[in-house]
Amino acid sequence: LSHKLAVFAGGWDFLAAEAVCRAAAPLAEGTLEGLQALLDKHLVGRSAGAAPGPGEGEWRFAMLETIREYAQERLGARGEAPAVQGAHARYYGALAQAAAPALHGPHQIQWLDRLDADHANLRVALAQLRGERDAEGMAAMAGALLWFWFARGYLAEGRRWLEEALALVEEAGTRSETVPPATRAQLHYAIGQVAAFTADHRVPIER
Repeated sequence: LSHKLAVFAGGWDFLAAEAVCRAAAPLAEGTLEGLQALLDKHLVGRSAGAAPGPGEGEWRFAMLETIREYAQERLGARGEAPAVQGAHARYYGALAQAAAPALHGPHQIQWLDRLDADHANLRVALAQLRGERDAEGMAAMAGALLWFWFARGYLAEGRRWLEEALALVEEAGTRSETVPPATRAQLHYAIGQVAAFTADHRVPIER
């Protein structure tokens, strides 16, 4: 289990670990039992959740960076990296899209805190989608994170991801791959909003 958990950056909660590990290897050992064994051996540390609300009462877990680096090597050596990294990217893409409407509601702060706790994982997931040339997945995830980037002051970072997602959408078009119009529209809206927030109107236009 430890080599699969190496895909997480900056920590994770149990639901994320179970979803990613199960998606990557449905018949693998139980995540709860495996995680408890790693805690008993002090290979994984535990801390209280970052915020109440979504995921209330859950623990967060993390590895020391040296242990994580070794586990990443094992993940690659076992040939499981593509499946685990893909499952991780899709989990956090889904989390971003689930959070998007809640960022305007009464639980806004709790969801912002939750995304902040997983900021490093969101970056890893976006980079993985980019590496997979998954234009639809990256565009949807980047567009969904607009208000997180705005509210927490990550606009420069957000614009970079949004523009990289747009470039991927354009590249997909050259391969005759289609990205749903709603996803493209959300992406253009997000880029336009970031341009307005930063008074930087060099908005890239999809060709």
